[in-house]
Amino acid sequence: MKKLIALIMVCAMSLAVFACGKKTPATESSKDTKAAQTDDKNGGETTKAPAADALVLLPGKLVIVNEGDNGPVIKGVTVAGNRCGTAEFNSKAPASDGVRCVFELNEYLDFYLDTNETAGLKVFAYKHAEDANIYVDRTNGEDGAAGFCDLNKPEDAADSWGSFYVNPEDWQPGYYDLVFTKDGKAVALMQIKYFNDGEIQGKSDEELTALMKSF
Repeated sequence: MKKLIALIMVCAMSLAVFACGKKTPATESSKDTKAAQTDDKNGGETTKAPAADALVLLPGKLVIVNEGDNGPVIKGVTVAGNRCGTAEFNSKAPASDGVRCVFELNEYLDFYLDTNETAGLKVFAYKHAEDANIYVDRTNGEDGAAGFCDLNKPEDAADSWGSFYVNPEDWQPGYYDLVFTKDGKAVALMQIKYFNDGEIQGKSDEELTALMKSF
C-alpha cells in the first residue's frame, strides 16, 4: 500500500514539473499584448501603443500647443466642406470642440478662424500621428503634407480664410491631423477623418454628426 501511495506521489510531482516548464510567464505575455496592437487608424497595421506622455488628438477638438503673448493664437475654428452636409451644418461659429471633422477626399475644406491675427497663419493636413508632439516644433511645413493653404483674414467676414483639398489619386482615406501654424510654428492641432470620394455624400446632418462622434 505504501509503495502504491509513493508511486502516485511521484507521478503527480512529475506532471507538475512538466506543466511548469510549458507555462509562459503572464508578465511577458501582457507586455507583448500591450506593445503590439492593431491600429485601425493606420489601415490595420500593427503598431506600438502611444507612450504615456504622448499628445493624443481627438476628433473635432482643437488642441492648443503654443500660445502667443496674449493667450491662444487661434481660439476656435470652423472647417466647412463643399460636398457633404447642409449650409447650416457647415456654417457653425468657430469653436474649440465639436468642429466638423469628417470629409471626403476631393472635398474642399474652407477655414474660418476665431483669432486676433490677420496674416502669417497656415494650415496643413498630415497623415495621423499617434503622438502629436511631433508637430509642436516641426518646421518642414509642406513636406509630407496631403494638403495645405495660407490663412488670411478676408475683407468680408463671411468669406473663408483659405481652402484646400486632398487629391484621392495621391492619398488614401483614413485619419489625418490638421496643424495650424503661425509664422511656421504650430499653434493648434485637430484630428479629422477622410472617407472615399462619394462615400458620405447624401448623408443627413444627423448622420454626419454621428460619424464625427464614432471615431
